[in-house]
Amino acid sequence: MEDLSNLPAIAAEPPPPSAGEALLEAIRSGNFKHTTQPFNGQPMHVVVAGDDYWMDVGELAKALGYEDRRGLMRLIRDIGQVVEGDDLVVVEGDDRRALGFGESFSPNLGGRPVTTLLSEVGINFVLQRSRKPAAAPFQEWLARDVVPALRRTGRYEVPTPGPAPRPSNTDRELAEAREKRLQETEA
Repeated sequence: MEDLSNLPAIAAEPPPPSAGEALLEAIRSGNFKHTTQPFNGQPMHVVVAGDDYWMDVGELAKALGYEDRRGLMRLIRDIGQVVEGDDLVVVEGDDRRALGFGESFSPNLGGRPVTTLLSEVGINFVLQRSRKPAAAPFQEWLARDVVPALRRTGRYEVPTPGPAPRPSNTDRELAEAREKRLQETEA
């Protein structure tokens, strides 16, 4: 058997930070993006850090139709797959102020103003398990509009309606033919 004692020790690399740790580090370093977009008139703060996006639990609860954030937090606990500190992060103090969320957006937890953020993974677990009628439309809004825009540009903006397209000659001809048939039918 070979003697390996004279080989240099190889330092083990530390494990990568959890998603929650990476989020807090991004907030502290200012390396995150933040946008607010409405879902059915309800403002939704979206925080993008690296490849992950996060949403405020209180706002998500309102958008889905829960009476308050506690109802959604009960569901999150019942799911059992959302990991606190990884998929669910409580942001407080200077970190919370750096997010730019005003106090009106933050629930009080134990007398301290905090913002609780839920990761994309956590949001998906919630939407799969929620029985609230708004869960399916919210999931569709995320999947069709928000997530693709975030992946492409790092932000989501509500599309603004442009001017109506002008009818082409073909459209005009079809409309005239339809009108002529209606007149012939009525005669």
